[in-house]
Amino acid sequence: MSTRWPPAACARCSRVRWRRNGSWDRPRISGSETEAGRFRRSLLLGAGALGQGARGRPRTTKCPRAKTSARGHPAALHPRLPVDGEAIAGSPRTAEARGGFDLSDHTILAEGLHFPEGPVACSDGSVLLVEIQRRTITKVAAGGAVSIVAELDGGPNGLAVGPDDCLYICNNGGFLFQEIEGLNRVKPGVPEGYAGGWIERLDPTTGERKVLYTHCGEHRLVGPNDLVFDRLGGFYFTDFGKLYPRHRMNGGLYYALADGSRIVEVAYPLLMPNGVGLSPDGGTVYVAETEGGRLWAFDLREPGLAPRHSNLAPHGGRLVCGLPGHQRLDSLAVDAAGNIHVATLSTGCITVISPAGAMLEQIMTGDPMTTNVCFGGPDRRTAYATLSGRGQLIAMASNYTGLALAWEV
Repeated sequence: MSTRWPPAACARCSRVRWRRNGSWDRPRISGSETEAGRFRRSLLLGAGALGQGARGRPRTTKCPRAKTSARGHPAALHPRLPVDGEAIAGSPRTAEARGGFDLSDHTILAEGLHFPEGPVACSDGSVLLVEIQRRTITKVAAGGAVSIVAELDGGPNGLAVGPDDCLYICNNGGFLFQEIEGLNRVKPGVPEGYAGGWIERLDPTTGERKVLYTHCGEHRLVGPNDLVFDRLGGFYFTDFGKLYPRHRMNGGLYYALADGSRIVEVAYPLLMPNGVGLSPDGGTVYVAETEGGRLWAFDLREPGLAPRHSNLAPHGGRLVCGLPGHQRLDSLAVDAAGNIHVATLSTGCITVISPAGAMLEQIMTGDPMTTNVCFGGPDRRTAYATLSGRGQLIAMASNYTGLALAWEV
C-alpha cells in the first residue's frame, strides 16, 4: 500500500506524520529520495512546489513532541522558513504570543530622519542617534523635538558614550542611497571622494572633534559600523567592509583604547559584521553578520584577545545562531539576562536570541530596514528602535530589562 502524499507536518519541528496509519514514523524510502526529503525540498522551493498549494506549506497537525522541553527538542533547530515581512510563527513566538514589545502600543518619537542609526538613550529621556545620510549626530528629546548636535563628514554609522562623557563615532566613510518601494535603502558602491572609514571622538560641550583611528597596523579601516565600550575604557567595534556592484571588501572586529593610543584586530575576516555587544559579565563579544544572518560569539581571554574557538570559521568565532530564510542581521543590544536583541532586516523585526542560541521571539516593527535597538527609561524597560527605511525613531514598552552600558549620559 502506497503512503499518501503529502504527509501532515508539525509546524514546530517539521516531523512528518504519515497518513497511512496516523503514526509519527520514519520516512519510507521511495526511489532515490525519501518522502521526508521531498517535503523539506518543497519548503525551499516555495509556492506551488510538489503540489502543496498556493503557499507551498504542508497541512499542520499536533506533534507528540510539541510540549517537550527546549533542551530535548529546541525550537531554534526547527524553524519554518519565512517570507519577506513575515514573523516566524511556531518555534520563535511572536510579540502577540510572548509579550515582548507590543507593536500596537509603540510611539513614533521622530519622523523625517535620514537613515537613522546608532541610538543611545540618555538619562533625561532623550535619545542621541546618527543620521547616516544627513551626516549628523541628532538629538531627539523626550517630547519628540529634533535638533542637530553636530555635523560630520563621511557617514556616521555607530555612536557610543565613552568614559570621558565624549561621543565616539564609527564613520563608514560614506554610503550611497536609493529609494525602493517608498523605503530608503543603501545601495552598492561608494560616494565620490571616499578614501576609507575612521573612528572619531566628539566633545559635545566644546564641539571639538578628533579622528582617533584610520588604520589598524598597515590596514586601512574600510567602513566602521558599530561599537561598544567595556568597563576598562576600551571599545570593540566592527568594520563592515564595503559592498561594490561586483565585489566586496571584507570586514573585521577590532579593539581600541579611547585615547587613540592602541588598536588591535580581534577577528578577521567577517562577512559584513554589523552589530556588536558585550555579555553582562564582559567576557564575550557578540557580532552580528548581516548577509549570512548569523550571530557569532568571541570569548575573551583578556581585553582585545579572543582565542580561536573553531578552525572551520575563518575568523575563529563561535556560532550562536543562524536565522533561516532571507533574514539579515543589523545592530544589536544585550539585556540584563544576557539575551541578544538583533535588528533584523527584510523581516522587519527585533529578533531575541538567548546566549545558548535559541531564537526566543521576533517582534515586528513594520519596517524591513529596522537597523538598531537600544534600551532606556528609568528602569531600562523601554526599547528604542531605528526604522531607517521610514526614517523613524520609535519607542516600545519591553518585558526585558536592558543591560546597563559601561558609560552613559
